[in-house]
Amino acid sequence: MFIDLRYHIVSIVAVFLALGVGILIGGSITRTASLEKRTDRAIQEVKSQLTRLDQETARSLRLLQSDLATYEAFGSAVLKTFAGVRFRNRSLTLLQTGDYPEAASALKAALLANGARVTATVALTDRFPPADESEALRFAESLGLEAASPEEIGTRAARLLAHAMAAGSSEVLQKLRRAGVIALSGDPSQPARTLVLIGGGNLMDDRTAVEFDAPLLAALKEHSLLVIGTEPENALTSYIPTYQEAGVPTIDNIDRAPGQVCLAYILSGEEGHFGVKPTARQLLPRQFDE
Repeated sequence: MFIDLRYHIVSIVAVFLALGVGILIGGSITRTASLEKRTDRAIQEVKSQLTRLDQETARSLRLLQSDLATYEAFGSAVLKTFAGVRFRNRSLTLLQTGDYPEAASALKAALLANGARVTATVALTDRFPPADESEALRFAESLGLEAASPEEIGTRAARLLAHAMAAGSSEVLQKLRRAGVIALSGDPSQPARTLVLIGGGNLMDDRTAVEFDAPLLAALKEHSLLVIGTEPENALTSYIPTYQEAGVPTIDNIDRAPGQVCLAYILSGEEGHFGVKPTARQLLPRQFDE
């Protein structure tokens, strides 16, 4: 009787243990299923939010592109209205020392569209100034200069280019071209009377303004010509401070219509530092404020 009772007690305990284990397993499965459902809902919500964000971004981008197109169209009309007469029959030489050939191309197109003449376009190549002693030696030999440090070779070549452009020395300019210092188009035999510098670097540690543009501007002061220092609005490294130190008028958004309007007024005698960056003194010429 005692054995039977103990057997029944063990059986009852076993049943309750099995029931407890079953409840635990069932609860765990239920909780897991519930967690998976909540996770799926959260994932779907994130996907929905990302889709809405993509749609809003695409819409905003379309609006910005539309606004930019409108702005450029308006700018071109303003340029033709207010600056066209100031560009007409003016002869300019373009010198790109920075890393933005598209800015030089945009400026040249605007000048030609408004009646100006671009006598020559000169561009400093990406091989210059020399990066090391061996390149400096090669450039020195090509240009007939004494061997020197890369910085000194850059300074000498800058002075050589300045005097050649001011004098219209086609022979020296072709020599600089053959040496790989510059690319050249147009008629280099015509002395520059109005020179537009187009700078701006695409590297944070760009040294071209200091090592090339500064000595170039110093040499140009020996000649009677108008020099304007410019760069595109999106230039990563600005050359404008170097140009301002040299005492020339500056425009920091020459790839935009407002900057090109400022150029037209500088050609008519306006002085100042124009643009949208901290180095600018005013956005537009004073006549627009009157």
